[in-house]
Amino acid sequence: MRPPCTTSPVLSRLLSSLVAAARLNQGFVFLALALAATTAAFAAGSAPAIPAATAQHYPGVITLDIDATDLDHKIMAVHESLPVRAGHLVLLYPQWIPGAHSPIGNVSMLTGLHLKAGDTELRWTRDPVNVFAFHLDVPPGTSTLDVDFQFASPLQQSQGRVVMSSDILHLQFHSVLLYPAGYRTDGITVRPQVRLPPGWKQASALELAAGKAADPKDSLLRFKPIDLTTLIDSPLMAGSHFKRFELTPGGPAAVGFDVFTERDDALAASDKTLAAHRALISEAAQVFGPPPYSHYDFLMALTELIGGIGREHFQSTEIVEIPAYLADVLTSSGHSTVVPHEYVHAWVGKYRRPADQFTGNFSEPLQNSLLWVYEGQTTYYGDVLAARAGFRTQQVARDRLALSMASAAERQGRSWRDLQDTVNDEIVSPRTLPRNWPNWQRQLDYYNEGSLIWMGIDARIRSLTDEKKSLDDFSAAFYSGAAQSLRTPKFYRFEDVVAALNGVVAYDWATLLRDRLAAHDDKALVEDLGLTGWRLIYNKTPNPEAVIAAKESGDCDALYSLGMALNKTDAIGGVLWNGPAFKAGLAGGTTIIAVNGQSYKCSVLTDAIAANEGKTSPIELIVKRENRVTVVPILFSGGVRYPHLERIEKVTDRLTPIFSARVSVAPATPVAAPAVVAAAATASIDGVATAH
Repeated sequence: MRPPCTTSPVLSRLLSSLVAAARLNQGFVFLALALAATTAAFAAGSAPAIPAATAQHYPGVITLDIDATDLDHKIMAVHESLPVRAGHLVLLYPQWIPGAHSPIGNVSMLTGLHLKAGDTELRWTRDPVNVFAFHLDVPPGTSTLDVDFQFASPLQQSQGRVVMSSDILHLQFHSVLLYPAGYRTDGITVRPQVRLPPGWKQASALELAAGKAADPKDSLLRFKPIDLTTLIDSPLMAGSHFKRFELTPGGPAAVGFDVFTERDDALAASDKTLAAHRALISEAAQVFGPPPYSHYDFLMALTELIGGIGREHFQSTEIVEIPAYLADVLTSSGHSTVVPHEYVHAWVGKYRRPADQFTGNFSEPLQNSLLWVYEGQTTYYGDVLAARAGFRTQQVARDRLALSMASAAERQGRSWRDLQDTVNDEIVSPRTLPRNWPNWQRQLDYYNEGSLIWMGIDARIRSLTDEKKSLDDFSAAFYSGAAQSLRTPKFYRFEDVVAALNGVVAYDWATLLRDRLAAHDDKALVEDLGLTGWRLIYNKTPNPEAVIAAKESGDCDALYSLGMALNKTDAIGGVLWNGPAFKAGLAGGTTIIAVNGQSYKCSVLTDAIAANEGKTSPIELIVKRENRVTVVPILFSGGVRYPHLERIEKVTDRLTPIFSARVSVAPATPVAAPAVVAAAATASIDGVATAH
């Protein structure tokens, strides 16, 4: 509880002196009085209240100018001009960003903050409770507040997510603005301008202002005024090496695949690769119906110098992938997931949103109670559409499902923590901080296990309707809307999901969902997989998808035998709770030196596990923990074990139709993008569609 506000004797004398000076300079006195009063409140431990967001529109238009040309220091200079009135004002730095599921705003990156009314510097004070809020007093006669600061973006990953390199810029507008408290962000209008390095090209869902040509001297981009909610939902990518592929040439809603790289040769893509991306658009339309957007941009940076990300937006998605993505995506299915997943979010999560995801501004906490729909159903359809669109084969899809099912089955933490509680994970701790014991603590399970729940629902609908209906019918109804127009997002609650499922086929869906969300064992997951006509088994043949993943990461997988996995530095990366390695006293970070007297290599460990099958003797490891080297015997005689799916006789195979394509399309065609200095009035410029 805050103590009551009192005024110190020194401040009382100061206030008296200022009042006496009123005859000399009334404007100065107002400012000084306001400053003294605010200072007194803060000194006494009490700050003025931060106004709650209201439905009234903010008067006037905020001008936002961002200079992103300082690539050497990775600093963006920001200038804002805000229409204001005299009185107390609170400026907010965005904190809770939609799609992140947690308060990811990093106000520590805001530096050099100066506020001015004309030539007069105004003092600001940070709120002692909400450190993302800045208090100031606007003097009489002031109509415009000038705000200047720098966004000191991270120089290396240990400081945060890197967003600038010598060749690529990833601009997220929530990092580079302050906005007034007391108004809903969809009622605040902003006119954004971005200055890029000369010759760079850009892509964004934002539309360039008509008739506003880019300045050839400083590459200034002028965008149409837009509400703050949409601005923060519309990131921008720019760079010196760029190519745009039209995924819906001639279609009513343009979809662009906007690729930025560090070298021009990384922009080469085969017709087969582009055909899969184009097929994704068509296959998604078969499931969800007409798109909810008026135009859409896949913003993709292929680099290892920018921090990885995959985040959904209403009319775009921002993705950072490996430099060889265009060459390897169809042969490395681990990289074939993010594009389908993020595109599904255009419907699941952006158009239809959980009711507790709607907030008035970016300071109000988001609630995640329905992330098992938002992310779970997206994960399911991301995998389904990846198979239907040709990113992966049916066999690859089954192999990946086997790995997903095995991971869920080994979640020992389900015994104490149900799936519903995991929706809070990213608020409890950022995903960038991995858990020591993920199968016991659980981490982000609403993605994978949520996906398995929706797979079971899909199979159950097919079974109940004699294969006449599927989850696609639910999705077509639940996510339907007007064709080819930018729709207003609609919220839903648990009851709405249940009602829509019953609209497809009558069943006690509410109980089924609640049982699975509250389950403390994996019986329902096993039952649901069985409805697809397949079961999880373990045998001695390595799962091909696990082999590919291990080759790319350098990991050694002994997860389903010894209950541990090692990374490329020979250190244990993870240990299954109550598994053989755990019972032997091993934990993450321990380095394996030798196996049964031989120097450690992954093949040596695998051979030792295989050779020990059926034996009572332990596998002997020499390990280094901290500054000690010890011998650790592990009792395990089960041999090598790898997860796979096996057909169940006399049960209909439902996975094959689930993963089967519903349409086929021709490959996409690349189109040359003009330089950023070209005329901004062009209908298609630098990846921004302006005619929709």
